[in-house]
Amino acid sequence: MTPDEAAGIGAALNESSLLEASFDLVHRRVELVVDVLTLPVDGPEPDDCRVVLCLHEISRVVFLAGDVGGPLALAEIPEAIRRNSGRPMYGWTFVDTDSRTPSEPTFEWRSASPTLSAHRLHVFQGEGLTDLVVWFDRLDVRTFAGEPLPLAEFVAGGKRWWDGLFAGDPRTASRGIVPSA
Repeated sequence: MTPDEAAGIGAALNESSLLEASFDLVHRRVELVVDVLTLPVDGPEPDDCRVVLCLHEISRVVFLAGDVGGPLALAEIPEAIRRNSGRPMYGWTFVDTDSRTPSEPTFEWRSASPTLSAHRLHVFQGEGLTDLVVWFDRLDVRTFAGEPLPLAEFVAGGKRWWDGLFAGDPRTASRGIVPSA
């Protein structure tokens, strides 16, 4: 993944909502269902803006649920994420960022590999509500219906949405986001 691709993923994920997550640590895979801000080249905003981010060859997972007082089992993380779903993720930068990893996570896992994967995805929702960091080597994107979504197309849809917001495109009005002056 190039730095430009990582930055593009950040723009495509900004103010999106993490809805669900599934973890397959045996096969070192994490899938995240995210409701993104996206626009096609022409026509209305899609009826379903959910995508699935598939992270492969994961080597570490750190999760913090700020509304939980103690450790969580892996099987409890999806419910913790669902409790906070619908809250936007802010930051513009989510991949290969220098952001801080939670120091006292409610869940942490490392693969048997002595080295970390090449990339890191850090998503969070709300101040201290959901904080998830996943180290991975490969990422692919699918539509919620399961169709492959090329990374360049995913990034371009997010860029079109943000460009449209700042240009006054009425297709962005349904999300309730207003550009600052």
